[in-house]
This record gives sequence, C-alpha cells and structure tokens, in this order.
Amino acid sequence: MGILIRVIGFFLFLGLGFSGLHYWWTEEVVVSSPVIYNLEKGSSLSRIARDLEARGVISSSLLFRAMITMERGFTVKAGHYKFEGSVSPQNAYSMLQNGEEFFEVVLSLTIPEGFTLSQILKRLAANKLGELDELTSLVQQKSWFETYGIQSSTLEGYLYPETYVYHNELPSAQQVIRNMLETFNKNIPQGYEDNLKRLGLSLSDGIKFASLIERETKHADERPKVSEVIWNRLKKKEPLGIDAGLIYGIKDYDGDIRSKDLIDRSNPYNSRIYSGLPPTPIGSVSRASMEAVLTPTQEGYYYYVLVADGLERHHFSKSLKEHNIYVKKLLQRRN
Repeated sequence: MGILIRVIGFFLFLGLGFSGLHYWWTEEVVVSSPVIYNLEKGSSLSRIARDLEARGVISSSLLFRAMITMERGFTVKAGHYKFEGSVSPQNAYSMLQNGEEFFEVVLSLTIPEGFTLSQILKRLAANKLGELDELTSLVQQKSWFETYGIQSSTLEGYLYPETYVYHNELPSAQQVIRNMLETFNKNIPQGYEDNLKRLGLSLSDGIKFASLIERETKHADERPKVSEVIWNRLKKKEPLGIDAGLIYGIKDYDGDIRSKDLIDRSNPYNSRIYSGLPPTPIGSVSRASMEAVLTPTQEGYYYYVLVADGLERHHFSKSLKEHNIYVKKLLQRRN
C-alpha cells in the first residue's frame, strides 16, 4: 500500500508541475519597451531562450526550453522580430515558428519616371548612400555594362523608375543600383528587342526613343501620339525638334531655352539641328513608354505643342499651319 501511495503521489506531483508550466507558458507579461530581436540562422534553442530572457520577453529561459522540448519540438525561422506590449512565452515562440517577422523600413527611395541619372545620383546622396563623386564613379564601372549587357556609354535610361523599399538594414549604393538594373530588365516588354529589330531599331535605340516619350509627356494617352511624331520625323530623317533632348545637353540649364541654345552645334543632343535619336537616353524610362515606341497612333501627327492649361497637356497637329495657330495661343496665354 505504501508503494502505491508513493506512485500516486509522484504522478500528482507531475500533474501539478505540468499545470504550472502550462500556466506560465500562456501567461502574458508586459514588455516595457519594444524589443527588436534578430534571430540568426542556425541559432540553438538554448541561445534563443537566453536572448529572450535577457531582453525581458520571457521570465525563464529554463522553462521556455522545457516546454518546447517536452511538447512541441524546436522549429523556428531566422529573421527580425519585434516584441512589444503583452506577450506570453507561447506567443513569442509562435512568432518565431511562423516567421512573423518585423520589417522596419529604413529606406523608401522613389525614382520618378523620367528622372535623369544625375537626379538619381543626387537622390542617392541625399539619402546618405554615398558622396556624389563616389556614386558618379560607381555608375561608370564597366562591370555594370558587362553583367547586364548594356550597349551604351552610360547607365542613363537603364535605372528603372520605381519606389524601392528596404527593411531593417540600410542598403549599399551598389545594392540599390543592382536592384534598379534588375527591375529594368524585368520590365522590358516580352519580345521587345525582336519587335524593335523588325522596325530597324536596336534595344539601345528603343530605350533612347522611350526616354524622349517619357520626358515629353506625363499622360498615358499622349505617349502613343508623341511616339507617332517621332516615328514620322525619323522616317523623313528630319530633326525631331524635341526640347527635352535639347535641354538634356545644356550644361547648368536654368529653365530657359535661349536663342543661342537653339543653334548650338556643340550640343550633340540639340534635336533642333541634328536628326535621329539622341546619343544616349535622356532619362529613366517606364514600361509604358517602352511599349509606346511600338504602338504609335496612326493619325498623321507631325507636330505638338503645350496647351498651357495647367495640366501639361499637348495639342497634336498634322500640319504646320495648325501647329502655328496653337503655338501662337500658347505664347498669348504666357504673356
């Protein structure tokens, strides 16, 4: 009888122990201030338990290890985690198991459509990703052109306009440039190079063309119209007359195009004098502008001019006579 009582007592003790352990496992404690925990790949249960106890997320590393070992087995996912407010050991372990990571945004970098390489580098510098001269040297490295097959003397036009979001750790300038180039490649329309080739253009030509469209209009419905004007002028081998190209080639442009700029032959981007596409792209290009190169309207448009309605829209004309009427209207409104 004495042996039986001792056995029953032993199991009653175990039952109370498990009950107490379960209570501890589900009891919430208040984490006084947010805790950011970086769980590295390959971390042991002992290390994780010690870390969480040291940071005040759990009260006992020993009980934490015991509960997981006895009932659940050990499986967690590496990453950044945030513990705050009321947290139980069960909640904490569930987050680590399910990979409920905390993603702290350390950089949100927006590159608008049409931004020039110079503007992009200045924005990178403003976000403390490097000094401007260092960034300028970085984008001139031959490895970029070799790795991504860029047939150009510059990365102008190949850094895709997008919002790039980085979590937890500030990226290097190299990483950001790499992401922009990879995003560009992902946004090239399917079969784009082959379709350009059938029209007598290389991929490099297509990006130059698209950059002109990008810089000339912000409106989706106008992209195919600008494309038609460019195509029509290219076919006749006449100067494109696109001021965005002319402006790109003016050093220290201050917002005004002067008479001397219009006749400046030292500016290789002067589309008032030189026919054909510019020597390089003149800004970052979106997928929509790339597609517009291949989908011009067929209305006979040969000219366009700003309407000056505050919306930056354009009037497209088939004849010089009509075009001049709207040029006159623009000048009258500005005066």
